[in-house]
Amino acid sequence: MTNSLYSVDQEFTSKLSIPFSNFQEVNTYRNDFTVRFRISTEDRNLSSYWSPNYSIDPEFLYEKGTSQVAGKINIEKSGSNSVDLTWDELVVYKRNRDIEIGLIETYDVWLRWAGSSFSNPSNWTYKERINTTSNNILIPEYYPYPVTSTATGGTSSTITTSLTIPINLEGQKIVFVGGKGAGNENIIQSNTTGNNSTITLSAPFQHNGSASTPDNTTVFEIENYQQPKELFVEIYRPGTPILRYENELLFDQRTVGATKEYGYVGSDEIVFLNSHGYATGAAVVYNSDNPLSMLTDGQTYYIRADSFNVIYLYPTKQDAENNTNRISLFAQFGAERILGSLTGKKLLVYEGSITTL
Repeated sequence: MTNSLYSVDQEFTSKLSIPFSNFQEVNTYRNDFTVRFRISTEDRNLSSYWSPNYSIDPEFLYEKGTSQVAGKINIEKSGSNSVDLTWDELVVYKRNRDIEIGLIETYDVWLRWAGSSFSNPSNWTYKERINTTSNNILIPEYYPYPVTSTATGGTSSTITTSLTIPINLEGQKIVFVGGKGAGNENIIQSNTTGNNSTITLSAPFQHNGSASTPDNTTVFEIENYQQPKELFVEIYRPGTPILRYENELLFDQRTVGATKEYGYVGSDEIVFLNSHGYATGAAVVYNSDNPLSMLTDGQTYYIRADSFNVIYLYPTKQDAENNTNRISLFAQFGAERILGSLTGKKLLVYEGSITTL
């Protein structure tokens, strides 16, 4: 093409091809990808420039395992002090399985420890981002878990407790959240181990701005420790930022004037304007102030992804994977917009647990 602003012919294309490798990390909050490109002229850096950031929906469909066999995660104890994780790959398709464009190359691993029968669970912690479908987890001697407890007494520098603390908590923060001393925090200098542990503070206990003594109304928060008996694992496809993030998909439930601003109820299915981002078998919680007759507000259902923007709902994960007992959806009558929502972790790929550590 010749443009009079230039002294030479200018060639251009109206189509920009972006490799799949550039679409590895979805925006966690928006479920889209950020893309920018560089315009380069003959003089290169003298007049080349970067484009603005563009948010795009690539219309990807995610599938665990294969279309015929749903993917699985396997968790096995290895020796006396570690656990082996393996899981099936996550396949990425374009739109409605028209084109298989590749495999997810990296995964985020999250862990949670607990005692027997899920007693004293830890917070979920991010382990690492890896580029394989396997990982080895070392079993710690003790794991931290948050605990709120009430003092049984103490002095200006000690807190007596009913807790069994197995290790030294030196340097850990203690926060007073209720009763005498509420609103203050301190640092643990030392503690006795075993039953009814006594905590020694690094500074005097405070109440109403003055040194005081705790009593049996003093409520505090610390991290205690316990030997792990159970391990819970979640595997996510990569997102930015790295979060165990829940999001809400909205859809219009009415038959008259249904808007495609969010999504709408079709014939048994829910159709969304943009990619829903879920893989088959994902759990979602349905909420609506005016629920569809075949759904219950606050109930968990399971998704079968028919295409990048169409899903069906099922009562169990197994039903969703096997395409059995599909829930028949019928839109509601009425001209006023009636919204429903599905809330879940769309980046979650696999989850599992082992209770024989």
